[in-house]
Amino acid sequence: MTKKKTVNSLIAAALILGVGIFIANNYVPSGTFRYVVLAIVCIIGIGTLIGARNKSKKQPVVKTTTSGLSVEDSSFFEAKDTTCVWCGSMIEKQDDYCISCGRRVSRCSVCKQSFSTNDEIGRCPYCESENHLSHFHEWIKVNGSCPNCLQHLTADRIIRDANY
Repeated sequence: MTKKKTVNSLIAAALILGVGIFIANNYVPSGTFRYVVLAIVCIIGIGTLIGARNKSKKQPVVKTTTSGLSVEDSSFFEAKDTTCVWCGSMIEKQDDYCISCGRRVSRCSVCKQSFSTNDEIGRCPYCESENHLSHFHEWIKVNGSCPNCLQHLTADRIIRDANY
């Protein structure tokens, strides 16, 4: 829910409360019935407020870098068909092991995609985690640390491996 919709929901809840209290005070005869009407109006208004608040909290989390790259909508992180770097067989993106050779599938710490033949790889000098070189550079530019061990790191310290 956008901020504008949340504000509109809050305004609607306030109007419900205000109009309901006005009507109950001016048009409902005094006595127990007036309090019942006021209680119902309050419950409806508070329910609307809670509903608006909960909807605003349920927004999907989209990781966005300061350069404007979004993990969910950027072609920079698009999933691609990958092959096992050891035997060349196709790998499904959810597989942890290659079905053909049984070896563990290596994944980029930034985009979580498996490496494929001819991918340019960068390694952290501290923990030796492997990442797609372009993703690693972008991560370092934004965060200044390794995505795996969180050690302070500059782009010139990345160990560039030969293509996988």
